Amino acid sequence: MRNIQRVVTTAKNRFQIILILTKQRINVIRHVINRNPLRSFFGLLIILLGLVLFTNWLGQPPAPAESSPVEPKKVNTYRIGTTPKVRFSGKIEKSGVITIVSQGSGIIATLDVKEGQLVQQGARLVSLSSNYQGGNTASLQRQIAETSFQFAKANFPLQEEVVAKRREVAEKTDTSADELRKITNDSIQTTKDAINTSKHMLSLINEQLESQPDDTILLQQKIGLLNGINAAEQGLKNAEYAVNDDHAPAQLTNLGKDITLKQLDLEERSILLNLEIARLNFLLTQAAEATMFPVAPFVGTVERIQVNVGQMVSPGTPLITFSGRQQSASIEVLVPQDIADGINRAEPSILSFGHQQIETTPYHVSSEPTNGRLFSVLYTLPEAFVRTPTFEETSNQKGAPALIAATHVTNGQLISVDIPVGSAQSSTSMPFVPLDAVYQTEQDAAIYAVVDGIAQSRTVTLGQVYGSYVQVLSGITGDTDVIVDRSVVAGEKVELQR
Repeated sequence: MRNIQRVVTTAKNRFQIILILTKQRINVIRHVINRNPLRSFFGLLIILLGLVLFTNWLGQPPAPAESSPVEPKKVNTYRIGTTPKVRFSGKIEKSGVITIVSQGSGIIATLDVKEGQLVQQGARLVSLSSNYQGGNTASLQRQIAETSFQFAKANFPLQEEVVAKRREVAEKTDTSADELRKITNDSIQTTKDAINTSKHMLSLINEQLESQPDDTILLQQKIGLLNGINAAEQGLKNAEYAVNDDHAPAQLTNLGKDITLKQLDLEERSILLNLEIARLNFLLTQAAEATMFPVAPFVGTVERIQVNVGQMVSPGTPLITFSGRQQSASIEVLVPQDIADGINRAEPSILSFGHQQIETTPYHVSSEPTNGRLFSVLYTLPEAFVRTPTFEETSNQKGAPALIAATHVTNGQLISVDIPVGSAQSSTSMPFVPLDAVYQTEQDAAIYAVVDGIAQSRTVTLGQVYGSYVQVLSGITGDTDVIVDRSVVAGEKVELQR
């Protein structure tokens, strides 16, 4: 509180001192005026006149500068009558650069190549094992299958020979049965003659027995003849039955032969099947073994080794990034059907790679949707944008300046593609203009056209949009320069800068 009081007291003292000094100055001025009134009056009048003159000089407007001619503004324009280009994104699909992945499970036993090495097709890149001791079950299975196949292959001629011999036995057995039936058939007449003779002798004995009924010798002869005749007749019936092809004995012989031959055919096919199965099993184990030893699919360079010795890998694990000497790339652009139908193949499309651009035409436009409802437009890239130059080409500049200067593209990279749609417009066709040239309001749309070097506004009716272009249904005609820059006002002088 004391400090505040001191500050207030000090301020009051200073104000009183200033007030006293001001009064003293006023008194001095009054004293001077009273002593020299005329001189004071004229002095004040001169001062007032000087202030008036100074005020008039400050308020005087500056002198007008000499007018210089207005230079026209340079503007970018779009000429009605050129083919409009619609911009899309294209995806690069590159071949020749692949990532070799593991096709089986195992442990990296050896790395047979090094990064930067040029390898030939079929050269081994990596060796896998089933355990840390280097054992490989796939190789053992392949050896077992190979041994089995070689055994089946070596025994196949012997088995074929055995089947041929058994087929020969069946044929000869049937032939023998036919010969026996023929012999039996030839003996039938002799048997009949013997039976007739025996019957004649029996009739003679019967005549003698009529006169000598008790003659035992004749009775014994009669009994013997009867037994002989019965046996001969039985044998004759059997023979006649056996030699007839319509009876069972002959049919059984033929059926036995047919069954034996068919069984031998089946056995021969089984032998062939077993040999083929052994061969396929050997090839199968070879393919399984090959998954443990990945090789180069084509001539190329090892770009990056992504595994280490002793590392455990599973199917799908990246092993090596590999680039071939022969590389190619294509660009796929997906477009709607109306764009695909209206592509102008006579005009080149523009492919943009950063600051580089190339002009080319599509080699194929699909006639059917390839991705949902979108159609594919395919382009081929020049080799300069696909293959990385080798060290020799870079150091010697041998035939590869364009290859070295080109932008190297990668698989899956997205680029801009300007595709010409429709044909060059004439005065009778509906033109296209860039969307950047259109000024849209709630009521209408307008563009600025260059007429005799002056920017002139024109109201237009818009149609369908194609990428960065829009169709103009009315309001402009052909051979019109449409201003694309948006920093122009109506009536301004402009100069074309296409």
